[in-house]
Amino acid sequence: MGLEPIPDEPVHPRRLRRTLSVEMAARPGGLLATKVHFKHLQVATSEGYAARPGGAQAVFHQEWKKEEAKEKRKRTVEAYRQFEQGQLPAGPGADALLATFRAIEDELEGHDPGPAKVVTDRQLELLLKQKASVLHLSAANYCWFEGPAKALCLKLAGSKSATAPLTGLCDSSRCPQATHHLVHRPVWQTAADNGADMLASPRIPPGEKNRLRAEHERSMRRSTTQPERAYDMALSQEQRDQIERRIRAAIDRLLSGKIPPGGACDIKTLAREAGISRASLYRTWGHLKDEFEKRRAAAWAAGQQPDPREARIARLRDLNHRLTGKLARTHTEFNQLKERHRLLLSALAAKDDELQRLRRELSTFSHTSPAPAPEPRQGDDTSGVVPLPRR
Repeated sequence: MGLEPIPDEPVHPRRLRRTLSVEMAARPGGLLATKVHFKHLQVATSEGYAARPGGAQAVFHQEWKKEEAKEKRKRTVEAYRQFEQGQLPAGPGADALLATFRAIEDELEGHDPGPAKVVTDRQLELLLKQKASVLHLSAANYCWFEGPAKALCLKLAGSKSATAPLTGLCDSSRCPQATHHLVHRPVWQTAADNGADMLASPRIPPGEKNRLRAEHERSMRRSTTQPERAYDMALSQEQRDQIERRIRAAIDRLLSGKIPPGGACDIKTLAREAGISRASLYRTWGHLKDEFEKRRAAAWAAGQQPDPREARIARLRDLNHRLTGKLARTHTEFNQLKERHRLLLSALAAKDDELQRLRRELSTFSHTSPAPAPEPRQGDDTSGVVPLPRR
């Protein structure tokens, strides 16, 4: 279980006081529990008794800081993804946050050797790491604490040298570092509903209702307001018509196959060709984006491919499929020939063994059997011949 083994010698409970105090103090409310359990007269005694540099308490705080930084990066990337989809933040600090997001978008557009096509959350975390480090999470807003000089909460508290905001004094409707996002709308909607119930109650005095009415109106604005960019709000009708003509011209170019270098027949390239951001295309000119997607889908259904690169990819994918099938068939034939070669080698080895056995049997038979007498040949009979005497 990961615990140290119990020693064989007698163990006194006093040996576990330090370990027990450290483990108890590392838990929520554990410091007070340590004071009560060990019967300390002051909490300071429990703090000194449980605080051990590099111990469980320090490890717990280190892990908590690590998880907090991870959550901050995740929330920042989520806010950027919403910016890409046209869901912009609200609040006094929205302009500064949008400026940071636009800078990141421009950096991705100017990526060498070409605009980044697939941007992972890990890449965005690296680009937004500095911005995420100043984020302070709250239930009703995000606080991008870039300096105490801009923090309204510190001005109200009279503290100008603090390194973190005072969440209890936060007024996100006036602080220039506060932003509201989609994740905060349920909180403001709940506050607005509670305010409406209290305003409808006859038990609330009129003076208190005046104060609640102001808070209710503020909550309603936060829960229903759709944020917009300042320059979008300042566009005249003539400028809007001009931008719409640029978007339609870019749509016609992309669908006719005139794809710019490093681009594709997609929303990102359309926004770049029209000279606007993707967030603005999603939010302000969403009907043109939908029209582009419908025309592109119709072209694909008709067998046309506006993007020559996509057509080439489709051809290469088909060629790869055919070559893969051919390679599989070749591999099967090779395995069959290999199995046939193995069978032939086995038959050849069996024949060789049979030949060696026959040779051994022949050799044994030649050594053990007598040689047959030669048969006389016709005309060679010498039995009646008398030898002549020698002189």
